[in-house]
Amino acid sequence: MDAAATNGHLDTVNVLIPAIIKAGAPRGFGNKAIYEAARAGHTRIVERLIGVVSQSACSHALAAAIEGGKRETAIALLDHADHIETERSLYGIERKSCLAELIAEQGAVRERESLDCQTSVPLIKRTRTARL
Repeated sequence: MDAAATNGHLDTVNVLIPAIIKAGAPRGFGNKAIYEAARAGHTRIVERLIGVVSQSACSHALAAAIEGGKRETAIALLDHADHIETERSLYGIERKSCLAELIAEQGAVRERESLDCQTSVPLIKRTRTARL
């Protein structure tokens, strides 16, 4: 599975995950796969693996995505990673700043969505066509 995840073979990963789980997945199952997929920027594979790996594995995968410049993949991992653990895994102020920026952007998006929900006004259904 590690090779399939590293090389971006989503169909293979989708077949292997349930088979490995049914066979009694070993401890650490998927950890290397999610790390390598994140490093390579295979966002869909990362999203598939998030549900079968630990938060710690997601934290290291997030660090790999940031170090590899894989923004979309990093965003997919943000909700599933421990940000403090991720920051400890990053080297250099630029990469740590990138993590802080992603976290801030995610917070701003959530705040905007919350405000939009609270301030939305239902549309009134028109019965006649408006004249110009």
